[in-house]
Amino acid sequence: MTSIETRQVEGLEYYTLARKIAGYAFRPSPQPPDTTDHTEDLPYLEKVRAFVVFVDGEPQATATLFPFIENIRGKLVPMSGIGGVATMPAARRKGHIRSLFDTLFANMRDHGEVVSTLYPFRESFYQRFGYIPFQQTKYVTFSPANLSSIARIEKSGSIQQMMIADGFEEWNAYLERYQSRTHGFARYDRSAALREKKNNREWLVLARNDAGEVIGGMTFVITGYLKTMECEAFYYDSPEARLLLLDWCARHVDQVKDIQVRVSPAETPELWLPDMYATIRNNDEYRTSPMGRVMDVTALNGIAAGSGDIAIEITDPQCSWNSGTYTFGAGADGTLTVEPGGTAATTLTIQGLSALVYTGQDPADFRIRGWGDPGTEVQATLRSLFPPVIPHLHEDF
Repeated sequence: MTSIETRQVEGLEYYTLARKIAGYAFRPSPQPPDTTDHTEDLPYLEKVRAFVVFVDGEPQATATLFPFIENIRGKLVPMSGIGGVATMPAARRKGHIRSLFDTLFANMRDHGEVVSTLYPFRESFYQRFGYIPFQQTKYVTFSPANLSSIARIEKSGSIQQMMIADGFEEWNAYLERYQSRTHGFARYDRSAALREKKNNREWLVLARNDAGEVIGGMTFVITGYLKTMECEAFYYDSPEARLLLLDWCARHVDQVKDIQVRVSPAETPELWLPDMYATIRNNDEYRTSPMGRVMDVTALNGIAAGSGDIAIEITDPQCSWNSGTYTFGAGADGTLTVEPGGTAATTLTIQGLSALVYTGQDPADFRIRGWGDPGTEVQATLRSLFPPVIPHLHEDF
C-alpha cells in the first residue's frame, strides 16, 4: 500500500528537498550537484514555510509559503505568496498538489493571513483553488537615444547611484511609503528582504528633491556593453521625480542599446515623453501576471469601500471557514464593514469575491467565469461598493 505523508521542512532541508524538486521543474536539468553550504542563508528563511509530499518515503511534490505584508485597498494585511509549486514526473496527475494546497490553506489560516497571491504557470489551474487574475504587468522597452527631449525640460532635484547594499535602508523606507498608497503592493518580511542587501547584485538609483528627500527610485542591472539595462523596480512620487529617473537613463545613450522597465499595469508610459517610441508588452517570458484570493472574508473589515450595502452568500470549497452569508457595507469612514449573516441577495464563489476585492472586475462578467450570476441591481451595488482598482504586487517569488 502506498504511503503518503506531507510535512513542513525547515533549515537545510529546504534546499535538499523543496528547492531540489522545484529546481527540476523550473531550471535547466540535469544540474551539477549542489555543493554550496547554505548555512549562511538560513537566517533569511526564518519565516518561510516549505512543505513536501513524500510518497513511500521519497520527496515528490512541494510548495513554499513566503510571508508578506500587502496593501489591500489601503489596509496593510498579512499575506502569503505561494511559490515553488512542483511535482516530480512519477507523481504528477495523482492529486498531490490538490492535497498540498489543503495543507497550505490551513497553515495560512493558522498564521492569520488574510489574502494569498502567486505567479501561475497556467491561470485555469489555480482558478480551481480560488485564485483570480490581476491586470497584466507591463514591460516597457525604449532606446535612451529617444529621450533627447528631456534636455529641453527644466529640472530640479538630484540623482544618486549606489549599490543596493549601500542604499538598502533608504530604499526600503521609500518602498514602505510607496506601499502605503499602492493597492496590491506587497513587501517581504524584513528577515527575507535583508538577503537583497547581502547579495548586493543590483544598482540602485534614488531621485531626491532639492531638500534631499527621496521622491523616487529604480533598481537595475546592465547585461553588457551595448546591450540592455533591465529595471525591475521603477517608482516615483510625481512627474518631476519620473523625469529625473528618465534623465538618468538618457545618460546611458552610448552604453546600452535599450532599456527595459517593469511597471505597474496602471502606468501609461506611452504618455511620458514625446518621440519616446516605447514598445509596451504584457508579462515576461518567464513570469506571468500574478493571481490572488481572499483567505479570510471577515478580515476584510477596514479596506477602502465605495458606497452601498449587500448580503452575499460566499461559497469556498477549499476554505470552509469562508463559506456562509455576510453583509458587506460601507462605513461612515469610507471603509468596508463585514458582518456574518443577513438575507443573501446573491451567491458568489470565493473567486467572485476575490475579483471584487483585488480588481473590482465588473460583476457582469461573473456568469461567464463561473463565479456567480448576480442580477442587474446586484451588479450595480457591487460596482458601487467595490470600485475598479489595479493591483501591483511588486515582489517576485
